[in-house]
Amino acid sequence: MSIIIILCIAAIARYWGIWFGLPSMACRPDEGHIVSRAIIFFQGDLNPHWFLYPSLFMYIIFGFYIILFLLGIITKKYASISDLINWYDSDPTVFLLIDRCVSAFLGIATVFIVYKIALRLFNKKTALISSLFLGLAYLHVRDSHFGVTDVPSTFFIMCSILFILKAYDDNFLKNYIIAGIIAGLAMSTKYVGVMLIFPMFLVNFSNNYDKDHKLYIFFHKKFLSFGIILLVIFFLGTPYALLDYSTFVSDVSLQWWIINYGSSNVLGRGWWYHFRFSLFYGLGWSLFIVSLAGIFLFLKTKTKEAAIFLSFPFIYYTLGFKGYAVYLRYAIPLIPFLCVTGAIFTVFTGEILEQNIKSSLKKYLTYALAILLIAPSTYNIIQFDTLISRKDNRLIAAEWIKNNLRENNSIVQIGAKFSRIELYNKFHEWTYDDKSGVFEYGKEKKYELPRYIIVQNYPVKIWEEIPDEIINILNKHYNHIKSLQVIDKRNKSNLFDQLDAFCMPFVGFKSIARPGPNIDVYELKEP
Repeated sequence: MSIIIILCIAAIARYWGIWFGLPSMACRPDEGHIVSRAIIFFQGDLNPHWFLYPSLFMYIIFGFYIILFLLGIITKKYASISDLINWYDSDPTVFLLIDRCVSAFLGIATVFIVYKIALRLFNKKTALISSLFLGLAYLHVRDSHFGVTDVPSTFFIMCSILFILKAYDDNFLKNYIIAGIIAGLAMSTKYVGVMLIFPMFLVNFSNNYDKDHKLYIFFHKKFLSFGIILLVIFFLGTPYALLDYSTFVSDVSLQWWIINYGSSNVLGRGWWYHFRFSLFYGLGWSLFIVSLAGIFLFLKTKTKEAAIFLSFPFIYYTLGFKGYAVYLRYAIPLIPFLCVTGAIFTVFTGEILEQNIKSSLKKYLTYALAILLIAPSTYNIIQFDTLISRKDNRLIAAEWIKNNLRENNSIVQIGAKFSRIELYNKFHEWTYDDKSGVFEYGKEKKYELPRYIIVQNYPVKIWEEIPDEIINILNKHYNHIKSLQVIDKRNKSNLFDQLDAFCMPFVGFKSIARPGPNIDVYELKEP
């Protein structure tokens, strides 16, 4: 086994199905926050005016779009920025693919960084198995397909951890500075990067503590250098946190509120939910169990290194998961750490078994054990990648609507507001106001019924909220003319991220034909 082979496996797992749902922006709605703002930057205003995410990843994607623009100018595909924007408006496929491919690449790069971390802490066998575990860690693979900030921020976190460990081994200022630069990039990609200050403080305490000047440890020049550089890089990557301070504070406060109170207590606090669901299935039950055992083994065998390495996930888990907004993606920064601890226990167990077996093949036993442990996660990856490689039901519905419904008629889409079917601007698209119970077209209230109603439903809460008034209207005034069913909602073996607008099961993959919601089309009865 070699790291090159593992990186190739990681790449296949992450790029397989990367084209899912294109060209629709609705199949992974969070990507729109990144891509749309990167496009808007071409208009000359680099202020995103939105800080639920920091800005760095938006600017990175904007940089790739600048390259795309220059290539288009060279090849004479278009002559101006307006042409590029018009291309995006008519077909965002290339723009979404760039965004996703960058995320997937950083996911693969994280596999290599984990290899380097485990090699520094232990040995090559542990490093290879750590990287194999992350290469095939289902939750990390799954979200590497998405062009949002979770996987990129995890890449920067692990890069910073690598140099924090280097600072522990080699107490040189340059290691603190490099760790601070990368920590700033992590924080400017997702705010949780600020928590890297905790492992850096432990390194500083271990290396520079002076019993005669105890308080000086907080003001030691190396630790101060790390903290100052972290903040400088953060503000360079998210400059409008200073330049548009009021919006920044408002949005960050909102984000903190969402994390702590943004969901009802239906699923439970993150401490328990992520433990029993996100991590249990995101790693696969077998790897999850050995990763927990590996934590205690690591603490026992290399206490100081373990305290430094595990301080970030411990603080993140304690502070970040105390609320009720339990999105699966919030658990992603923990995955690389658990892959390392899982590898520690796997190597420990494998070497004990090797000592008690007389066979020329015993040197492969630890790797065979690692492959068995990662098998449940690998199974989920195959199921997920196979499914997202199929055409999304919303795209099929859009084609059917285009070919079968009469244009220039009124139409309403009922279901998740994040999940719109592209109607090619060939219909008058009305909306329905739940509060007033009235249809609207723009700002105009409509007191008649639309010609067509499209209903989306899926076994996730945000798709289940179809108003009773709409159900009554459909029963009384409409004919059911088309049904596009892709998932059996009664199958209880499928488990979902109940808070996210993503039409895919997290685990199970039973009785499901393709991504997307079930869709029914209704036409108003003739008078």
